[in-house]
Amino acid sequence: MNKLSFFFRILIFVFCVITPKVTEAGMVSYAAAMQFLKIPVGARSSGMGEAFTAIADDASAIWWNPAGMAFLPQSELSVMCSKWLPQYNWDDLRLCNFSAMHNFENIGTAGLNVTYNYFGKIQRTSAIGTDLGTFRAYELAVTCAFGTKITDNFAFGVAGKYIYSNNSPLDCEECFGNDKVSGWAVDYSMMYKYNLDRIFKYPEARFFRLQAGTNLVNIGPMIKEYKYYCTGDKPLPANLRSGLALIYQYEDYFKASLSYEIEKELVTLYSDGSFDPVYQAIFTSWHDDGDFLSPEERREFIRHAGIELWFMNAAALRFGHYNDIRGSFKGNTRGFSLQYMSLKFDYSYLSADKNQPSNQTERYQLSIFFHHIKKFDLTPWN
Repeated sequence: MNKLSFFFRILIFVFCVITPKVTEAGMVSYAAAMQFLKIPVGARSSGMGEAFTAIADDASAIWWNPAGMAFLPQSELSVMCSKWLPQYNWDDLRLCNFSAMHNFENIGTAGLNVTYNYFGKIQRTSAIGTDLGTFRAYELAVTCAFGTKITDNFAFGVAGKYIYSNNSPLDCEECFGNDKVSGWAVDYSMMYKYNLDRIFKYPEARFFRLQAGTNLVNIGPMIKEYKYYCTGDKPLPANLRSGLALIYQYEDYFKASLSYEIEKELVTLYSDGSFDPVYQAIFTSWHDDGDFLSPEERREFIRHAGIELWFMNAAALRFGHYNDIRGSFKGNTRGFSLQYMSLKFDYSYLSADKNQPSNQTERYQLSIFFHHIKKFDLTPWN
């Protein structure tokens, strides 16, 4: 037995001791509360197969990896909107997002993100079918984030979010609960950059860099009074995303980014309908369906890959793929950017199986970079 295998076995033993309930029949949950918190932000990242945690170099870093903001000198505003789940043909089903960030020199970068998931007008009726009018159903998340450098190449980020869901204007009579639900959560992230120029000895006009990023999100208490389906309290969709990116740039003429990442939901649901609290599920979700990193557990990983090509600081092309084996869902993505001075437009398109509600999802995003005007710098990735 090698040292690494022995180390992992010790970790598993410790997890089982501190969380004995894991020995029961467990199964991974995709039924956590507030699933909209897992919907990715940004048209650019969506065009890259949602493999953006190790890149996170624009305002969407507030969602993807707040640590990435620490390396960004600019102030930025961006707005994104898309028709959500187009296969349902519901014209009023929308996903909108607003992001803003500002760099404080020698301190760090702060950001604000607002995600609004709108379900449209819903008809209300009484138990006997009486028309009670309509109400607007929506879900909202407001996130404040901050990223700062620990060293020149390593940064840490943290984010706090307020979550609100309004799926009904009235209390649930059967459950004596309330369909207006609120909660809070915290995200923790890191990013590391390593310049491969030291190995490949590129001229000053070029650079070749390896980046690694990880983001642990939606760490918070159970949602109280979560009675939509009379199921009692539920956990938030705690999630871990980790990725690597290779980035090559030649002056302002060309830039290529290749990224890959793995995503895993950190929720443990038992056969009796109970959940582990998040501080336990962070550990038990790795071995509730089998041994640590067994084939059964690896099937829970969602894999993302993407590539981005920039030309002359003015246009970009993107392609990506992601695969959710456990959920039997995979899709291909593509997109582009057009940039002029301080304005940038991003577009992405998702193609998946025809029976998937997210097939043919399109996203549109407009961004403004204020540092371009101040410094007369046309390059969005410096």
